[in-house]
Amino acid sequence: MRDGNIPNLPSTIRRNTIVLATCLGLSWAVVQLSMALAAVTLARLTETSSLGGFGPGLMLISWSIASFYLGRVMDAHGRILGIRIAFASGVVGTGIVYIGASNEITAVFLVGLALVGFCLGGVNLARAGGADMSPPEHRARGISLVLVGAAAGAILSPIVFAP
Repeated sequence: MRDGNIPNLPSTIRRNTIVLATCLGLSWAVVQLSMALAAVTLARLTETSSLGGFGPGLMLISWSIASFYLGRVMDAHGRILGIRIAFASGVVGTGIVYIGASNEITAVFLVGLALVGFCLGGVNLARAGGADMSPPEHRARGISLVLVGAAAGAILSPIVFAP
């Protein structure tokens, strides 16, 4: 490290850190939006406001399941495969959420929410990739840069989605 500046790391590490930070930023923006909309949409679909918290709870349960299983996949086969599986489940889950909500089919909507939660659990594990690819003396900085992306997504999402 020279003069307190960020060390001159290889371009692939810098690029991948930016990609991971962006992914986590987007996922935390989605967390903010999806948790709020899941509660409102489920309450509307079931016509029971007391079930509104079930949707976000289901997402969090599938998030924890994904963290366990995708963590094992990432340990055995690398982070890239786990992240790909996570994003694929998110894309499929988003489509299923749309189909369930637009056709007012609660069970389909809940399956989609579970897949979106699974995606978020897997993407959340990507933060460890900031440490994995960094030299040992810069691992803390790698994780912190990726987490800055997550924080930016969480902070900016209410501003971006407000209109």
